[in-house]
Amino acid sequence: MRLLFIPSWFPSEKDLYAGSFIKQLALDLAEKEVEIVVLNFAYGFRRADTEIQREIINRSLTVYHFFGFQLPKANKMLQNLWVTRCFKAFQALSIQDSFQLVHSHDYVGSFLGQYFSEQLNIDHIATMHHSDFIEKAIPPWRVKLLQKMFDNSKYISAPSKALEKSIEEEYGCQVNVVPHYVHWETKRKKSLPTRPSKAIAVTSLEKVKGNAGLIEYCRTTSIHVDIYGDIEKSLLDKLGDGINYCGKLPHEKLLERYHEYDFFISYSKVETFGLAALEAMSVGLPILIRNKQGARDLVTAETGMFIEDGGSFEMFTEFYEKYDPELIIKHVTSTFSKEKVLEKYMKIYRLVLD
Repeated sequence: MRLLFIPSWFPSEKDLYAGSFIKQLALDLAEKEVEIVVLNFAYGFRRADTEIQREIINRSLTVYHFFGFQLPKANKMLQNLWVTRCFKAFQALSIQDSFQLVHSHDYVGSFLGQYFSEQLNIDHIATMHHSDFIEKAIPPWRVKLLQKMFDNSKYISAPSKALEKSIEEEYGCQVNVVPHYVHWETKRKKSLPTRPSKAIAVTSLEKVKGNAGLIEYCRTTSIHVDIYGDIEKSLLDKLGDGINYCGKLPHEKLLERYHEYDFFISYSKVETFGLAALEAMSVGLPILIRNKQGARDLVTAETGMFIEDGGSFEMFTEFYEKYDPELIIKHVTSTFSKEKVLEKYMKIYRLVLD
């Protein structure tokens, strides 16, 4: 099976965290009797000159990095011209006759994937991750482009039930849930203290995430929290006692930190899945999250609770003794294992090709 893989990030300056996961997905699929060629249009890289670089990762995975092909955001006409330009650059590689499927990811990837599938006369599979579907914040001109893409895609997937529902209601198409998965190995918690005293938050303290409320929530509940990720400079002076900003760590370094904490906390309102929460759960940490959208798929009686707006932290502390790291880890490995999710993708590919 030969697959043309078109992500929105792989990774990029635009989204290092999501891009790292998409790259891992390509690496893992390349071990499943799938030959993958990734077209990375370097979304987010500030580079004026046009250049294509080939990176051979292994015998089953090759990446073409297209520099100087940033996505225009102005309107439909400019975006259509951009897609045509991207395809012409792809044609120059002289490899377009050997693919069986196009698998795209999110906004940038889906616009490219649909056009490439039409030009190559092969089926298109789309995986959507973007929170704008849940928030209904997609510009009208993009809605029309997405409608065409959904109408012509052979298969559409999303990582959570909330995202599935939002897309189906807005666009009238069938969406299937294929979650993210655990592919990392790290030190696990063997036990938890009697009461939680120190939390870890992995997020962006920015307006778009709605996470500025995390500071106020931790202040009023006297939660000691270490925050990893991006932060607006205006918030640095507002952290207060017990709230520490620890910067942005590489993924492998961050994984080494989770076991040092008692629980994971998130105040975000726009997560489509909650990959950081899944990471914390894979270590054995219970999660306390405000999000009632994509991350709802992660919360069970055994794994954690939701923060209700204006709600008390006491309910979580009272129930905390009942959380068992082994049960949390077992839930993660049984529901969000790499093998289970990869097999779902392989079944999709076989279904479309048959």
